[in-house]
Amino acid sequence: GDRDPPGWYVTHPSELVGDDQGVDNIDGDTTVKLHELWYQHTWDKVHTSLLFGLHDYNSEFHVLHHAGVFVNSSFGLSREISQTGPSVFPTTSLALRAAYHAPRGAYLLGGVYDGVPGDPEDAHGTHIILRHNDGLFYGLEAGIAAPGAPDSDPKYFKAGIGWWRHTTDFTDDHDVLHGGHAGVYVLFEHAIGARMAGFFKVGNADADRSRIGRFYAAGVTFAGLWHGHGEDVLGLGVVQARNTHAHLQANPDLLRAETVLELAYYYPVSRGVSVHPDIQYVIHPGMDPALDNAIVIGLRVKLEI
Repeated sequence: GDRDPPGWYVTHPSELVGDDQGVDNIDGDTTVKLHELWYQHTWDKVHTSLLFGLHDYNSEFHVLHHAGVFVNSSFGLSREISQTGPSVFPTTSLALRAAYHAPRGAYLLGGVYDGVPGDPEDAHGTHIILRHNDGLFYGLEAGIAAPGAPDSDPKYFKAGIGWWRHTTDFTDDHDVLHGGHAGVYVLFEHAIGARMAGFFKVGNADADRSRIGRFYAAGVTFAGLWHGHGEDVLGLGVVQARNTHAHLQANPDLLRAETVLELAYYYPVSRGVSVHPDIQYVIHPGMDPALDNAIVIGLRVKLEI
């Protein structure tokens, strides 16, 4: 592209790629902070729980188990939601979350979060700051997840539909002030036999004010490729974030969408040690026509004591 690469000294992989969705889902600033600290009370007879404290929205909402092998951030929290800056890694906010899980798999989640996690002016350390103009982030999700272990039950599936709203005021590309924005999403995953699974999710945000208006993701995973045991997982997936028409009108030089193809493999070498090689092909990074498509190759090594 026309832009000179920043060099290998950068600490954030997306600075090299120029992508919008985030090629590394554990990317963050070098610091020590509390990620989650909460108390939960459960009423077993009515299958209900109530949680309060620092909580990661994406730890329970908008979760697909079989998308967990992928490294791109959008396989976790879709870009049309993450663009609002909700309470997720690496910075979370105070939350109140209620949950109902029926014995046969139906569930209902509801949560309200401080609209601006941490201190936007200081990414280091833990900051719990409640301001009136922070607004709130609301989340609601309902669905059904078949009882059983997702990794081993050949009949496992999950289907859900969710709604979110962020009430923090912001000014759009046309200098119009909005009182927040909102969106909906649908997600689904299903085991295909004992070793294969597939998933997809679709999201939509307010088209008149959001930057990213639509999002699509899909993938397949294969377990037990090495010696037949089910602990190693190979995944092939695709994610796409699409600009809204309003954003393109204000930025006519931008392209419509950024698409990422990813091939990921997770292999447990021994007890407490695993390797996680990954390849991503980023098409139209940042929707910027000046940037070349990029191939991202990574390797994670995980040690557990």
